[in-house]
Amino acid sequence: MSQFESTQGCSRHSCLGNDRCGRKYYLMARRVVAVSANGCQCWYYSTVHQLKRLLCCFDSSICVEKNLLEQFELSRPEIERQMRITEIITDSNKGDMMSYFDWQEKQFQNIDINDKEATKTEDLLDTKPVLSTSPKELENLYVLGKDDEYKKYVNLFSADDHNSLSKKQREEERIKKRTLFSRFNQSTDFRWHGHIYGTYKQILTSVRAS
Repeated sequence: MSQFESTQGCSRHSCLGNDRCGRKYYLMARRVVAVSANGCQCWYYSTVHQLKRLLCCFDSSICVEKNLLEQFELSRPEIERQMRITEIITDSNKGDMMSYFDWQEKQFQNIDINDKEATKTEDLLDTKPVLSTSPKELENLYVLGKDDEYKKYVNLFSADDHNSLSKKQREEERIKKRTLFSRFNQSTDFRWHGHIYGTYKQILTSVRAS
């Protein structure tokens, strides 16, 4: 976790803002996620190129989108850093396959993302590239998770209790174990101190003294 994120400067802790259609934008799991106003639909953007196209669709003359753009620019270094991690992981695992990101870039290669007049009225969220690839060929594109590597993931915090605890918690556990060990340690001969038979109060006193 970066210092920017640990100090709660990361935009995933709150909504970045809304666009003209009322959609809300968040940074989650290295992706920019857009959620519709009614919460029934969502879109996500995983790469820096997708982010650039998205930002070109906003109109700074609209108040809400001007504020949204300002929030994006404020968080952009962290957003792009996380997106590059996704791109690096994808490139390192795709092997000889073409990734979905590469295919998508090929579909959009004729779109000038710097032409704001062309993108101002275009809703990129609902725009899909013209398919020059058959659905069967799309199945051969690599996407993260397709190789089932996620099934091999081991949560170190659940596998190693020591590393999942803070320094203070580890110290508390150490003191707790030491106290319990000394209390129930049977390495020495057990000696009963007090009455073997007697009233409840006498037996209770004997148990506490033993």
